[in-house]
Formats: sequence, structure tokens, C-alpha cells
Amino acid sequence: RPKNAVNRAEFVKVLMTTLHEDEITGEDRCFGDVSGQWFSGVVCAAKRLGWVGGYPGGVFRPGQTMRKAEAMKVIVHALGAPLDSNAVLPEGVSEGQWFTPYIKKAVELDVILETSFQPNALMTRADAAVWIYRALKAQSAGLL
Repeated sequence: RPKNAVNRAEFVKVLMTTLHEDEITGEDRCFGDVSGQWFSGVVCAAKRLGWVGGYPGGVFRPGQTMRKAEAMKVIVHALGAPLDSNAVLPEGVSEGQWFTPYIKKAVELDVILETSFQPNALMTRADAAVWIYRALKAQSAGLL
């Protein structure tokens, strides 16, 4: 079901276990809505590492579908890549948005290869699989 949406907990789980499984330590209760669930350890590890920060009120919203721009922010943080980049933005992304530096870095690292990108669109399983594969490739190639 590649066109199914991916929620925030699912995405962080797949990304964490793919790129930094050794960082999962069984942490729990890092957000008001993250405690004792199947995803608690990975979400709490991602928070500790600075990949995710949550929303006002101290919540993560694990069941909320991930937006493409949010996913790029988490991927770039997971790769530990500095945000400076002169990459050309894909069609659909404008300068001056909170996500612009993450999109530029993702283009530079070949995580985004497409000429068009819709930052506010909901992420699908296909998107997640492709981008995490490309992130792993960038990490393995030493592009960071």
C-alpha cells in the first residue's frame, strides 16, 4: 500500500531503526502523548537527539499524518548535516519558509531528486521508503 499515509510515529520508527538503531535505549515519557506505546522508545530517542521537538503543550501528535516538509527536517537532522547549502530549490518550494534550508540540504544530499516538491502535502509510504533509502545512501557514501 505505497499510497497510504504515514503518521509521525511510524516515520520516526522507520528512520530511527534504519539510520541510528543503536540510539534506541528504551526511553519513555518524553512528550505528554508519548508514554508506554510501541513507538515511545524511538520517539524519545529522536527527541533526545534533537530530531523532533513536538508541538506547543508538550505533545508530539504521534498519530498525525506527517507532512513532506516535516519529514525532510527530521531526515536532515538524522543525518547530522549542517543546513548551509546553495542547492536550487525544487518547483513548489519558495525561499523564506521555515523548511527551506532543510529542502535545500535534502536536494544537495540527493534525498530529493525530483524537480517538483510539495512541502505541505501528506507523506506516503512510498515517499518514506524512497527518502529513507536515499538518506541511507548519503550516509553510507560519506556525503555528510
